[in-house]
Amino acid sequence: MAAPHLAASILRADAKSLSDVQWLATLTTPIRMRRLWQIVGAAIGKVDLAKVAEQLQERQAEYAAPGAGEAAAAHAVILVAEDNATNRVVIKTCPGSARVRA
Repeated sequence: MAAPHLAASILRADAKSLSDVQWLATLTTPIRMRRLWQIVGAAIGKVDLAKVAEQLQERQAEYAAPGAGEAAAAHAVILVAEDNATNRVVIKTCPGSARVRA
């Protein structure tokens, strides 16, 4: 069964008439708690969504995944749990999965 889909447009709460309505954002499923609160905060004038987006871009730009050597030296482990037999086969045949334990 597919998960239900939802799209909700969020408008500013201080609109005095339909001509004052300002679109803020659209929530889609799955709804993330942090995003919901950011949009609620923006709707009541407490959060600047442009600033939130800018901060997110800065954090993403700062992040760089470690190389294979660095991950191996740190004994990094990735756990993949999959209940679908076909997906398990795909995971096992992915490049670089020579050390996969089933």
